[in-house]
Amino acid sequence: MSTFVDEAAPATEALDEVTFEEKDDTTLVTGRTVFPAFQARELYAAAGAERGWPSATDASMN
Repeated sequence: MSTFVDEAAPATEALDEVTFEEKDDTTLVTGRTVFPAFQARELYAAAGAERGWPSATDASMN
């Protein structure tokens, strides 16, 4: 678990949780982010965060 604070909106601190689970010959990675308000989530999505996850993992190679 960790927290994330966007410098442009410091009141929108989010809690990030990532779990790793062995599954057959691979690892299943699950990420979850909890926001203090819906508007904070919208700022996060508008900044392109959702598109950033695959580029930071092997998922971008599949």
